[in-house]
Amino acid sequence: MGLITLVNQYAFCAIWRKGLRRIWNHPYTTHCALLPLLCRLLPLMDELACRCAIFINRCLDSDCDVVHFVASHGVYFRRIMLSPIGRNSLFCCRRFGVRLSAIAHINKSFVWVHYQSQLTVSYRKTVYLLLELLFVKFGSLSVSCLSQADIK
Repeated sequence: MGLITLVNQYAFCAIWRKGLRRIWNHPYTTHCALLPLLCRLLPLMDELACRCAIFINRCLDSDCDVVHFVASHGVYFRRIMLSPIGRNSLFCCRRFGVRLSAIAHINKSFVWVHYQSQLTVSYRKTVYLLLELLFVKFGSLSVSCLSQADIK
């Protein structure tokens, strides 16, 4: 992303994951790659890139001639480090594997499908098992052979 350095982005994402663990009462040892699926959220960097792409698309489709001109000039002509909107558009396209001319295809459902397509079957099974265990822990599911005292 253009206005924040990459180091700051990763630090922010780490803080976000720690907050998710705390809010959702997940153990602090929960692997960071499991958190998005456990919480049914996109990874934060994907969420930020998706919102950035949507903003860029709205600027490119703007009825205001000035906004449209500045956005299209930044995205299509000045994208190599001279324009924050151009850098962000390249970042989004590279992150989701689309061409710059197809940036309009990036939306929430596209990003969710892209994210899920990168997950293996064993990874999904691990997440579903952990979800079931968390449901049992918090009383949403019950196991007939164990009492609540045994679980806690």
